[in-house]
Amino acid sequence: MQMTWAKRHLLGESLHIVAPYRSGKTTFGFVMSAFASIRQGKSALILTNEAESARLRRILSNVVRERRLTSEEQLNRVRLINISGSNELDMEESPGLVFVDEAFLLKSKLRGIFKKIVGPQTLVIAADSYVPVGTPSMLGKKRLNRIKVYSPLRRIKDFYVTVTGEEGLNSALAEVIDALGSKGIIAVPNNAHIQELSAVVFSSRGFQLQPLMRDDKFAILYITEEGDVLPPLSDHQQIHAKYVVFIGVPLAQLDEKATKMPDIRRYLEISSLASSFSDECCQIGLSIVLADDGVALKRLEESLRGDCDIIISPWNKDVVLDLLKKAHQKDEKTSDFNSGDFKQVLVLVESPTKARTISSFFSGAYSRRTGSVYKNIAFGGNLLLEVIATGGHVTDLSLTEGFHGVMISKGDGYIPVYSFIRRCKRCGSQFNSLARCPSCGSLDFVDKGDVVNVIRQSALVSDCIFIATDPDSEGEKIAWDLYVMLKPFNPNISRAEFHEITRYAFEEAIKSPRDISLNLVDAQISRRVEDRWVGFELSRRLWKRFYKKTLSAGRAQSPILNWIVNRTKENKEKLTYAFITLENGVQLRVSEKEIEDIKSFAKSAKGARAVIEELGEREVEVIPPPPYTTDSMLRDASFQLRMPSWLTMRTAQRLFELGLISYHRTDSTRVSPYGLAIARTYIEKKFGPDYYRGRLGGEAGAHEAIRATRPLDTEELLEALKSGKLNVQARLSRDEIRLYDLIFKRFVASQMTSAWTRVQRIRVSLMGFETVQERRIGITEDGFMRLVSGRLEKRIAAGEYAVVQVRTRKMPKAWLFTEGDLISQMRNRGIGRPSTYSKLVETILKRRYAFEVNGRLISTELGEAVNEYLQKNYAQYVSEETTRELERKMKLIEDGDLKLQTFLSELHEEIRNLP
Repeated sequence: MQMTWAKRHLLGESLHIVAPYRSGKTTFGFVMSAFASIRQGKSALILTNEAESARLRRILSNVVRERRLTSEEQLNRVRLINISGSNELDMEESPGLVFVDEAFLLKSKLRGIFKKIVGPQTLVIAADSYVPVGTPSMLGKKRLNRIKVYSPLRRIKDFYVTVTGEEGLNSALAEVIDALGSKGIIAVPNNAHIQELSAVVFSSRGFQLQPLMRDDKFAILYITEEGDVLPPLSDHQQIHAKYVVFIGVPLAQLDEKATKMPDIRRYLEISSLASSFSDECCQIGLSIVLADDGVALKRLEESLRGDCDIIISPWNKDVVLDLLKKAHQKDEKTSDFNSGDFKQVLVLVESPTKARTISSFFSGAYSRRTGSVYKNIAFGGNLLLEVIATGGHVTDLSLTEGFHGVMISKGDGYIPVYSFIRRCKRCGSQFNSLARCPSCGSLDFVDKGDVVNVIRQSALVSDCIFIATDPDSEGEKIAWDLYVMLKPFNPNISRAEFHEITRYAFEEAIKSPRDISLNLVDAQISRRVEDRWVGFELSRRLWKRFYKKTLSAGRAQSPILNWIVNRTKENKEKLTYAFITLENGVQLRVSEKEIEDIKSFAKSAKGARAVIEELGEREVEVIPPPPYTTDSMLRDASFQLRMPSWLTMRTAQRLFELGLISYHRTDSTRVSPYGLAIARTYIEKKFGPDYYRGRLGGEAGAHEAIRATRPLDTEELLEALKSGKLNVQARLSRDEIRLYDLIFKRFVASQMTSAWTRVQRIRVSLMGFETVQERRIGITEDGFMRLVSGRLEKRIAAGEYAVVQVRTRKMPKAWLFTEGDLISQMRNRGIGRPSTYSKLVETILKRRYAFEVNGRLISTELGEAVNEYLQKNYAQYVSEETTRELERKMKLIEDGDLKLQTFLSELHEEIRNLP
């Protein structure tokens, strides 16, 4: 950890060091102050007492003699400021470094100090891991972002013993002391009678209590063998306690109901004295609360669990002794304590929401801003995590180099040239290689190069880097770009892949990192180059033909436009239908394809009688539908929720980033064992074990179907969010709740037993027209239909029934596409990918090639003219067959069966022949 602090300090950062007792914070400050006195002229150390000042003087003298870092004259330039004394605080010049030790003791005096010590170049504040951060306003311009109150670097196992009366207290205290021995700390309330009782228990066992510190609530006493002498106050850092015993629950102020509340801060502060740093790992300590107040103990449990992710367990002597034995076995690695070297880990993702969600899995999460980039900091086990969002792709093919961003060389082949992406702050346009926004001319933009520079600075101080971008070819390309840019700054880079943003999935990905797949990277490069070469060349021909630079064409976009145009034409062709209703509710639909003179048939049917024959009944198994893939989710969201595809994908992206659903760009129906466990938990809790029938579905592989990440239905999810049992990094919108409900029910239903229904089969005859109908009339076993109900119809008895209503109506030969229909068509015909389905529809609407009426897509005159021009002049470039062949080749590149250079050579030759 000291190495990380030193790197950050040398990079000019101001720090707030939050680390365990005896982790070397003060020593680090002393050494850095000596170093700053050499490099920057002066430094200042703000300390808490005279003893610390004396210790510092001794350390710095040793530094002078042994390390030869400075001379005595330079040593005098390290200014000691003792808060407990009356030192003059003014300095002749601004110090290069100000180090504040034990910040929690100085909170009330920091403001005055910083008024007199003006403008330090860098500021370091050190505090033990249990200490809350002081208010940033004390620091003037050198603001440090507020850190959450408690840090998980605290290595303590917490226990409690419930006691009743003085006899119960003495008995419990005696049991704990007999088990743990000396070298512990006891926190006794400032009550003379209780202190006297405690002293009797210890003295009868050959122990003595020596004062360590005292405040207005507790006397903190150190437990030693009789005759042992406590080190002087100045050497308290040398004291090592195995455990801390609290006599009673530490209490704070009264709440509104006049019930005493636990003082969590004080509890963590005192108990953390049992955890210390040794040999680069934080050793475990024990904290035992002897509680005589059940209400206060319960509130202590709730606060520790909810605010600090700390579980306090009932006292068990055998368990405690085993933990203590393991904790003090040097170099032993145990999963209980996750011991070992502390490492700073940099995690890179695309979106800020995803970054906040990942950091929120671990304790002590907070964020700080560097330029326009937010760094999310958290502590996980023995890792200090820094999670940064790139904001998506950081580079794109250059707009000014080569052939649409690709240099073509006889010796080196095809070389894609990338430059940093820029996003205009005024209009939101994205561009690169240009000095101003091409849309509005603004010079005010966000440059991804600045983002990368911030990431590089973090890479320098990190032990290793995990790139956790989305698990698809686009995410792999982003990962590769980051890898190339960060490799010179830190070679320890790995790819972390997970398909849901949960703590379990993240930790598993970190445990099993992989290398970046260059095949996936090449596949994404081939797609982007194809978009540029084919799209730009065809688009330029459209601009020239129609005098509009807003038009575009592409291999996938243009076939889809052709579908919409042809379906609009078919929709204009009409067929006449007769809709006939019988007196028993049975309905018939007859088209002119079935009866040639449909109008005469309809006229004669009025007052006629139909004959119904019952052909029998049978039981039919209804298998639940599989969990959603991208196309089926978009289709059902369109039909059931009336959500356009772009909104569905944006909403699903949000749910994924909040950790509520798995990755939503997938064509797989596979469910992982972890997903099966989620479904099983919910089904058995809600309906009983007989309703569960796990189905893995699909082929084994990396991708999963879209599913929920927790066994919580919508009602339970909202209740968990309201009660605080579940925290997400944003408030859920109405659309997010509706889509989550759709996904959750489909996923859970897919893992339930089949339903068995009774189906009646009837034949209806009317004036020579016959049709057979099947009607679901009952459910014998509800299975998944208990969650997703199906429509039932009434049983129909055989006999003659009068016609009570006849209507004729002209209807389209083919219905217009909905967005859901269109996306299903893409999936079935092999056009596009899960990540591009909604983008393709959105582009067609944006270009005004089509518009939407009541959820149906209708081509415009412009769309029809563009389609006619492309089909007439460039049919071989925009046909379905050509597009499918292109997708096939890209899949070969993904699988490593086709080289990128070969693909680009073939594509370039094809583009060169464009008329």
